[in-house]
Amino acid sequence: MDLTQRHGQRSRGYRAPAARPRAGAAPGKRRKHFTANIIIDLTGDSATVISNFLVVRDSAVGPTIAVAGTYDDVVVRTPDGWKFKSRKLSHDIARRKRTKCEAGLKANRTGF
Repeated sequence: MDLTQRHGQRSRGYRAPAARPRAGAAPGKRRKHFTANIIIDLTGDSATVISNFLVVRDSAVGPTIAVAGTYDDVVVRTPDGWKFKSRKLSHDIARRKRTKCEAGLKANRTGF
């Protein structure tokens, strides 16, 4: 599987997509990944699949959207079942740098 993100990062292999989101996560941080609005266009032994995703994670101020976007996949039927041929990932909402106020909240564990 070859995964290409819009900003040029590339992942290879079936474990790469799972490893990438965890790479920068601090221990004890929880995340939930949601996929919705899945549209499958089947043509014989291949299909294009478009879907939206959302990742919610813990933060000092409660659950927050970490990233959201669109998957544009190509899948193919193999003797072992359906496999990803490619995936393009577009971020509609990407994690931003924390403000000084947010950084202070995390350090002090206080609210607004």
